Amino acid sequence: MDDFDRSRIIIAAKEINKQCFVFRLPFHIVKDIIRNLDAPAKLQAREACKQFQAVIDEHWDDIPIFHSLKFFLRPSCKVKSDDIDVLKELLIEKSNRISSITWKWSIDELLEILPESMPRLEVLKLSSVSSGQLCKVYNIAPNLKDFTFERERVDEDNQFWPTVQKFKQLTALRMEDCFEMTLPNISSLMDYLKSNENLSCFAIPNMYNLTAEIATGLLTPIKNSLTELTMSVADLQGQDMLVISRCWKLRKLGLHDAVHLTEQGLVHLSKLTNLEDFQITFVDELAIDTAMRNFFVERQKNGCVPLRKLGIDTCYLLTDNGVDEILDFCPKLHTLNLSDCDKISGEFIDAWVTKCPLMVSLTLRYCSLKLSEAELKRHKENKRVKINLDYDLFNSRVKKVEPLQMSDDDNGL
Repeated sequence: MDDFDRSRIIIAAKEINKQCFVFRLPFHIVKDIIRNLDAPAKLQAREACKQFQAVIDEHWDDIPIFHSLKFFLRPSCKVKSDDIDVLKELLIEKSNRISSITWKWSIDELLEILPESMPRLEVLKLSSVSSGQLCKVYNIAPNLKDFTFERERVDEDNQFWPTVQKFKQLTALRMEDCFEMTLPNISSLMDYLKSNENLSCFAIPNMYNLTAEIATGLLTPIKNSLTELTMSVADLQGQDMLVISRCWKLRKLGLHDAVHLTEQGLVHLSKLTNLEDFQITFVDELAIDTAMRNFFVERQKNGCVPLRKLGIDTCYLLTDNGVDEILDFCPKLHTLNLSDCDKISGEFIDAWVTKCPLMVSLTLRYCSLKLSEAELKRHKENKRVKINLDYDLFNSRVKKVEPLQMSDDDNGL
């Protein structure tokens, strides 16, 4: 090698050292990294170097705006004016490309920076929104397909649902937070559902006054199109599950506050032959081990597709043996989430992972874990399955301590 070649190699090495190490990765990986950052992280990354700024500006097509936890916990904090200016410029520049926005602050602040038209915007997640504000959103983005929003605790905006009806292409509707609808608004919502035969996702997990009669009125018009349903069933009895079982296309079902769920109700739900994702919370009156086993036996008889995701939250009667029997019927399960189940000790984790060869995620949160430090470490280092054990939080929650020794978690702060 002559001196000329050696000097070229040295110069090239120096140029590589100047380059950010991230850009030494294949470019499709760099784009995936950027795509998974939320807006605050992207704005900070733009300041790192000119390479980051150029790549982020070029590939920032979907903008999930400011939805990190710190902004939820501190709603009074304000966005930096510089960040708002950058977002406004990006929104205007990419108004024909952006397809997704998440905004957890005042909708008025968002409307101030949105361009006049966003024809490709299909996914919108907002906090509380009024009918007047929604009209402005419609004028900007009439082609919404997936809409998530919050309602006031007592929903008295009589023009809200007639405004929602303007979005003719809407296929997913999710209402978050706790709220109670007035009877006129319930009637308007029913009218909307009757007019939208294409709705495939409907979520009302925290609606207070959802009686059996109202549930029937809401679900009957969309029973042939729904593939995803999340709803509060606190006021529904076991026989009322029949109206849910008629939504025969359901692939994902979440039942919140299922305090009155019965074994017969689960038998009705076993008729959902396409169900792959089942989440259930607050089952505290049902002999859950036997009921869930019978539920899966009936699913097997009905020729149902194998369950791939299962979540059980706040179920004090669920036991290790009960879960073990359930997993006998779930050979293709890849996600299991058990939260706040006091009789789950974690002693069967190895057996559960073995029974489900496709499992990639196992979460035990606020359960009565009885595992040694060595077992906890071994589970954490599992290469095939991501095992999440929130044992520290549980131990601090049940440990007997003096008042002066209580942590913020113990006080619920």
